[in-house]
Amino acid sequence: SLPFNEGRGAASKDAVRGQSAAIHDARWISGASSLIAFPEDTEKALTLEDPSPERKAFTVEAWCKPQKTDTGYLLLKKYAFGFPNFAGDGKVKGYVRRDNEKDWGLTLENAVEANAWQHYVLTCDGRVVWIYRNGKLVEDRPLPGPPATSTAPFLIGANGGWGQGHFTGDAG
Repeated sequence: SLPFNEGRGAASKDAVRGQSAAIHDARWISGASSLIAFPEDTEKALTLEDPSPERKAFTVEAWCKPQKTDTGYLLLKKYAFGFPNFAGDGKVKGYVRRDNEKDWGLTLENAVEANAWQHYVLTCDGRVVWIYRNGKLVEDRPLPGPPATSTAPFLIGANGGWGQGHFTGDAG
């Protein structure tokens, strides 16, 4: 995980790896040092450059409190993966792009509550994808082919021009 510990300003530095990130059109939550609020209907993103874009194994995790159940991607790295994508009707979607440029997708039913804190994890070892929600394994499937790599920035709270709107809610 990338815990940001400043709690102020438009740029942040990851407390573990020392990477810098830019925060656009979002605000820090008062009194919290590592939570970011993404208001509805604004262009927003926290972008983070990946120091190892060629890596095949990866894990992304997020604590979030979506304001509604159809609020788009929270974590997105174009041409590599997107998760969780709050797709409406309680569904959470995700995808992993494979080296053959075909997307491998998943849909979790009844996997989101509006205005409630939830923890999501997607982890991939290059052959298998595991999905966790609130600490429980909810999906594990083989990935039919190795995951693709991407030099695109890692976006938090923005759809990067893909799919539905930007994430609306709180993330930590």
